[in-house]
Amino acid sequence: MPRLGLGFGTNGGYFGFWKENSDRDLSTGLPLCGPFRAAHSTSQSVQVLRAAIQGLDEIPLPAFLKKWLRRNAFIVALGKDNNNGVITFNRGKFKVVYNKAESHVYHEIDNEIREIKTRTGTRIYSPSAPITVQPLGGACLGTSVLDGVIGANGEVFDNPGLYIADAAALPASPGRPPSLTIAVWAANVADRLLDTLKETSQSRPGSAPCSC
Repeated sequence: MPRLGLGFGTNGGYFGFWKENSDRDLSTGLPLCGPFRAAHSTSQSVQVLRAAIQGLDEIPLPAFLKKWLRRNAFIVALGKDNNNGVITFNRGKFKVVYNKAESHVYHEIDNEIREIKTRTGTRIYSPSAPITVQPLGGACLGTSVLDGVIGANGEVFDNPGLYIADAAALPASPGRPPSLTIAVWAANVADRLLDTLKETSQSRPGSAPCSC
């Protein structure tokens, strides 16, 4: 599997703490607000969302700290990155090499965050490295072992019976929350596997019809 571990992406993951100092309680209502962008934004694919800090009543914290947290939030951004990461596993060590400078989406995110801070007079604190809850790729869909790890049915090339039905199969970043994309792909893998099992069952002499 020469392509195993290639094509890893973060879906443009960005996560920061937004010291918004709002005059209202941001912890009420829906947990996410957005997507939004700065006025006259030139970004092509970036989505920015405010993530409120909820559940504070259940956390054993001093009242003054809870009050402060209710006025602030997290800020999240995502967009279509270049899926240029490489994953390796050697001698029990898992390693990801990813250069965010090679994905233009991070330049767009930096511009958006800079504009938000400037126009609102607030501060946003974030790490320099991408943070994502939407890792993609690494065992990507392709036509053969030369350009992918799995075929259209989700089965790993040259490894019959081994299937990949999660986000590792996605060969490109959708730039949006990928839940529905992953669900559709998993359904495709399941449908094709059921068809294969039915064909195998029906081809065996004297076998009963598959009730899959």
